[in-house]
Amino acid sequence: MVPTFYVPESALHSAKNAQAYRGWAAAGHLQIVDGEEIDFAGIQNEVLALAGEITLRELAYDPWQATQLAQALREQQVQTIEFRNIVANMSPAMRELEAAIMSGRFHHDDNPVLNWMAANVVAKSDAKDNIYPRKELPDNKIDGIVALLMAIGRAMLGEQAEPEYQLIIIGGPR
Repeated sequence: MVPTFYVPESALHSAKNAQAYRGWAAAGHLQIVDGEEIDFAGIQNEVLALAGEITLRELAYDPWQATQLAQALREQQVQTIEFRNIVANMSPAMRELEAAIMSGRFHHDDNPVLNWMAANVVAKSDAKDNIYPRKELPDNKIDGIVALLMAIGRAMLGEQAEPEYQLIIIGGPR
């Protein structure tokens, strides 16, 4: 798994984590986009380029701030699947990720941004013993882990006994 993370250039000047962002960007682990916001057209182009290189079966998205991107990708024949960040979706995926980590089935490229986000995740539980990801502080970003859980959740719906997933994580510290 090789994740891709984006952050607006303005975060390098104002975010609490600006110094870490600069270091990750210099090392090639974080992509800086010009301006105040993420450039969804640029991300769309990157997804389309990647879809030309690999078999992209589907792209899960959270409708919060990604619906327009999903619609644009659908127009380009990318199958987009809405995956809401709700307990019913996240709990099974979190349990599968935990099992994959504990059994040694989960591997990634030791990306420091993803490692940081994983360290920021707090597993909250509800009265029905469901678990879901949360962060304790606003500056503790977890977007990459949420995207990972979305991909795992979708992979678990497949026909394989052991889900396999190749992840394209498009997200970033906000």
